[in-house]
Amino acid sequence: MVIESFDRFVAIDFSASAVPTRGKDSLWIAWGDATGRIRTHNPLTRDALLDVTSEIVFTGTRTLVVMDIALGWPDGMAAALALDGIPWRATRKWFSERLVDDENNGNNRFDVAASANQRAGRALFWGHPHTRSFETLGPTMSVPPGLQPRGLDARRLIEHEVGGAIKSPFQLTGIGAVGSQSLLGQLFVHRLSQRGRLHQWPFESATGPVVVGEYFFSLAPWQKESGATKDERQVRAVVRWLRHQHAAGDPLVASSLLELLTPSARAVVQREEGWLVGVRASHAETRRNHGGVTDRG
Repeated sequence: MVIESFDRFVAIDFSASAVPTRGKDSLWIAWGDATGRIRTHNPLTRDALLDVTSEIVFTGTRTLVVMDIALGWPDGMAAALALDGIPWRATRKWFSERLVDDENNGNNRFDVAASANQRAGRALFWGHPHTRSFETLGPTMSVPPGLQPRGLDARRLIEHEVGGAIKSPFQLTGIGAVGSQSLLGQLFVHRLSQRGRLHQWPFESATGPVVVGEYFFSLAPWQKESGATKDERQVRAVVRWLRHQHAAGDPLVASSLLELLTPSARAVVQREEGWLVGVRASHAETRRNHGGVTDRG
């Protein structure tokens, strides 16, 4: 099978909403084949999104699915949680065993984030609703009493590579935050994998019938797309961008995208952090700021 050969492209704008909702800042999915119409749908719940996604991707058609979440965590996350095994698999398993996300979008993401901080003894995650309080999860980046500072970079290599207003996957609340979506989105990918065979790039080879990757949807040229909301316009734009790149022969999930990284940085990307579909790496590891983060939101 040719790794870069795809027949269908899917973009999922994920939401961590705790109630069923449609419209702005909700769940949007767009899909289309190599040519022709791009379709969109706005499911009420993540359960409904799982059903729709399964119907679209597990058809025997070679499909690339792209989501606007972090599929991995910053280097050192699995070690901080004292987990054994391949880091991305170990953290995915740990969170999937603890996260609850019911048929009406009710979920326990803040409780699980607080549990992760407690297990690590560090302030890994931050941010929660003002109506709640946690001993081991602060509303801001300040370190709660009894915990140590994070001790690892709040951003992955890919966040340093792209720059701009991209937030840390550890930030759970606030404008542009992606932490909550990443927790529940990784659970979503885990549940999708229980319905059919899929490979997650760059952690796994992209040779399966369904390949799942991540992308920062704001990078796609969405302004000229039609749609009821910015979210719908962005998922349409991502599908259009993916199939344009594909038609042009530009790599989307090829190992060559990572060739400029040092061997150690490439290992971090492929074992724990992840990378963006279609983005060619430079020497991103030189821009790390271990233990700190600059607010670029």
